[in-house]
Amino acid sequence: GKYLYNEIVKVGVPVDEHFKGPYDIILEKVTGCADEGTQQIQFQKKFRSAGNGKLLLNEEIYVGVPVDENFKIHVELQKWGNGGYRPRFMQHTAKTCKTMWKLVPELIKSWLKAANIPYDEDPCPLPAGNYSLKNWEVGLELGVIPTMIYDKYRAVAPYYYKDIKVGCVMIYGEAVPKSSTG
Repeated sequence: GKYLYNEIVKVGVPVDEHFKGPYDIILEKVTGCADEGTQQIQFQKKFRSAGNGKLLLNEEIYVGVPVDENFKIHVELQKWGNGGYRPRFMQHTAKTCKTMWKLVPELIKSWLKAANIPYDEDPCPLPAGNYSLKNWEVGLELGVIPTMIYDKYRAVAPYYYKDIKVGCVMIYGEAVPKSSTG
């Protein structure tokens, strides 16, 4: 992908083509961030392994703001290197609910199903409220990024509503060569 290449050149990371290609993401864990803002989106983050590189969550999630055109998530992808996660490997901001829907539709569909929320083509906007998730199987596919360097990553993802930080999660995982079954 051209986008990924541009990001790599911008931060000056040398790329060995043998360690890059089509990939699967193996999710390891989800945690909170040091700064979670107003904490208007909160949950315990007690994920357990579901196998196949996915995580499973059963719990209540409090969403204290609507997920609409005022809601955005900024994702900073950090790559493992020299004993720590290196900041700003890649960054992306999903500026509205509809942008998120285009970026990770399968993740959102699985969340809606686990929360027993019916939807048609587009679930936006999602009202504020308490959502009870039953067997949410969390997997991550980024169709917009066709190839990636195989390594460990951490995504730091604060959520904003009208530019005020209302929550934050960190997602840990690894990009591995795509399995022949996938």
